Amino acid sequence: MYFGGFVISGIINHYLKITFKQQRPERTRHRMDFYDVYGMPSGHAQSFFYFMTYLSIFLFLKSQGSSTTYIRSIRNRCLLLVQPIAAILVAYSRVYLYYHTIAQVVVGSFIGTILGGLWYYFINYQFIKYVSFIIDQPLAKYFLIRDYSSIPNIIQFQYDSECAEAKRCRARYVNSSRDSIMLTNIP
Repeated sequence: MYFGGFVISGIINHYLKITFKQQRPERTRHRMDFYDVYGMPSGHAQSFFYFMTYLSIFLFLKSQGSSTTYIRSIRNRCLLLVQPIAAILVAYSRVYLYYHTIAQVVVGSFIGTILGGLWYYFINYQFIKYVSFIIDQPLAKYFLIRDYSSIPNIIQFQYDSECAEAKRCRARYVNSSRDSIMLTNIP
């Protein structure tokens, strides 16, 4: 569901650029042929701050349960620390490389942060009410859409399921190989 918000953020960014019609810095327009591409708000800053906000809220609220291991908890805290640094570095690089003004980057960062928080709230507190109805529809069944929100650690669940299936496949292969060898040895 993160991706849907990312697409909506990109669409909002596109229409805000058309609405504001603020040019990029002069230095960039000459060297990069950006005459027709507006710079307000910064799409990179908006995207990275959307990602940072959404993932930070997810890590803070969803992955701090009683089943969270100590190592995973440390990893999540490191991610919570690194994400804002990465987003700020991306925003800074847009100004440093003269692709955007400071105001364009600040507005993009602010909009991305707001959209990340709003999208997380919408998905986890509003949209979730309709998931059971959606997954029961024929089109959802055709595309194998499922609800994994009740599984506390989906990555561990998927890993365990795939390991078990791989083990079953290896056992079937060994048994079928053994059966074919036995059939060839029959006089």
